[in-house]
Amino acid sequence: MSTKPRKGRVYPIRLVPPMSESLFSTPRDEIEETIRRGARVESYKREWRVGRTEVVDDVLTGRIGFSGHSGIAELWDDDEKDFLDEPIARGLTTTFAIHLDRRLGYIQDRKPDITVDAVIRALTLMLNNGRKEKDTIWSIESRQGTRNLQEWLRTVKRVTRVSLVVKEPNPNWQGVHDLKEMMEAAEAETVRVEMESDRGINMNSQFLTETQIHIDRGYGDARYTGVREDENGEHQSTFNTSVGVEELNDELVAQENGEVDQSTLRSHLVRTAASEETVSGERDTST
Repeated sequence: MSTKPRKGRVYPIRLVPPMSESLFSTPRDEIEETIRRGARVESYKREWRVGRTEVVDDVLTGRIGFSGHSGIAELWDDDEKDFLDEPIARGLTTTFAIHLDRRLGYIQDRKPDITVDAVIRALTLMLNNGRKEKDTIWSIESRQGTRNLQEWLRTVKRVTRVSLVVKEPNPNWQGVHDLKEMMEAAEAETVRVEMESDRGINMNSQFLTETQIHIDRGYGDARYTGVREDENGEHQSTFNTSVGVEELNDELVAQENGEVDQSTLRSHLVRTAASEETVSGERDTST
């Protein structure tokens, strides 16, 4: 009996270089120099690392993931004739592909452990390497282009799930009294919130309004899942503030472990880049 091949969801991204170009390196050079084998960065208490990378057909492919201790196991030790506590190492990786000249890419989503926005944060931190000045900062956005959250909200009947991650501001709080009070009372540096309701979440609540203001200022990320209705009935749609757009993805054949092979991801990206270049050329010719 034949079985359907496993599929992995990959999300299209675009790398946007700084407004102020470097005198010493090209955007391609910066991508290769920063997103390299062994590169590491800390994001939300996780240390992210890049594994082996390679460049074929102008496409940089690799794996990125995190590792850390997630608990303690009580294991038997023959020498001690007793159970001893041993830390358990936990981690997971996902694949990515970046076209170095076109600066287009794909990231595989591997929820719940690795989300696209978490990988985007890590890659962005690597690219910026501590830069703070606005005109020197790289950004990564969805290739569908940015959309306003309020615009997306008008396209859904109700929001059924909200996932928030917010952190302490630097330098100060602005217009978010309830959120400030909650985090200071708990002495929390980072807060993660999950909300669900099939009936619909009140998006005008004081807490959600303040939290989104805080996120808009750069101190967190949010994912909103809603129900949209069209001629085919109801279906889910998700807006991701990390990339400022509704989440749209492609599905590619995956291996038994759920990971999309890097050569498959590369080939898909090469076709996508060629298609975009053709469309761009036709647009230029018609103007």
